[in-house]
Amino acid sequence: MIPASTKRTTLAPILFLVAAMPAYAHVGAGSTSSFAAGFAHPLSGLDHMTAMVAVGLWAAMKGGKALWAWPFAFLGVMLAGGALGMLHV
Repeated sequence: MIPASTKRTTLAPILFLVAAMPAYAHVGAGSTSSFAAGFAHPLSGLDHMTAMVAVGLWAAMKGGKALWAWPFAFLGVMLAGGALGMLHV
């Protein structure tokens, strides 16, 4: 028999995934046609700031080379995503 705590731990993420709705983020919200708007975008929302702080904290907990490599990798992936967005990919 499967313990109740294992059932709850497994069932909760499945329910969240099933109940999730698409966010339709970044579509026609505010100014999106200038360099300044693109540069300021990551600093404009709590979700963006939370992600950046989480990457920094995770890297700090890991220590060593991750302290610099992970935030720079995060920045590189964000720049690549921005470039793909500008190319309408």
